[in-house]
Amino acid sequence: MARAARDNRLNNRTNRLKLDVGKRYYLAISEGLSLIYRRTGKNFGTWSSRIKHSDGKDKMIRIGPADDYQDADGENILSFPQAQEKAREYANEFNRPSLSDHQLTTVDLAAEHYMEWFRENRKAVVDTERTINAHILPAFGNKLAPCVRIPFASKIIY
Repeated sequence: MARAARDNRLNNRTNRLKLDVGKRYYLAISEGLSLIYRRTGKNFGTWSSRIKHSDGKDKMIRIGPADDYQDADGENILSFPQAQEKAREYANEFNRPSLSDHQLTTVDLAAEHYMEWFRENRKAVVDTERTINAHILPAFGNKLAPCVRIPFASKIIY
């Protein structure tokens, strides 16, 4: 298990509640990986991470809400150590090649994975599903989509 990074501003909820609303607080966890804490306009905190990919590009990934007002449960509400662990898990998943350049997928499989993510993270599920089924799948469903990176796309903030 990796050594936990420390930051007195982020270690406990009392200190986090004193931080400025809207400002991001970064903590380097390891090389190419940072944990980010931000208090929203509604005063609750969120955890995110910034991951530097091997190609040099950064991705910001939403991890989950902080335990500022509710006790952490490890799934829906995360404490500081739990957020660090989740960030490491996401970084490992992100940097592990899950679809090699030689392995291809089809548009219908990509649409299926996208809709799984969409159901969890968005509201207009029915309209989006209808649009995909009516316009995208009939025209492109069985065609290859070699540039699609499916497994980790669900956590990337666009």
